Amino acid sequence: ASSNSAAEIFQEALVQQAQQGGQRQSLLLPAFSQAILKVAPATSMLQAKALFDGTCEGTGQDGISLKLFCDILQAVELGVDAASHFADLHVEDYEALAN
Repeated sequence: ASSNSAAEIFQEALVQQAQQGGQRQSLLLPAFSQAILKVAPATSMLQAKALFDGTCEGTGQDGISLKLFCDILQAVELGVDAASHFADLHVEDYEALAN
């Protein structure tokens, strides 16, 4: 996925979230999961949740900004080693969430 399409998908998810009364700065879990599955369809819902939880915990944020979204997406595209780092899990534990 190009960073342009990632940004577009992030914006779409943010707009949908805002229409449902959510915040407008960063993606919360439902919107993040939807967005990440659009650009990285091989990601499972459990992996998306782990990526969200691990990143929010690691950054002290309550949502995912565009920059974080692009960083996570890049990690997911690099493979399980990089993605599991964002999820704050061992590679085996992250891979186990795939099913």
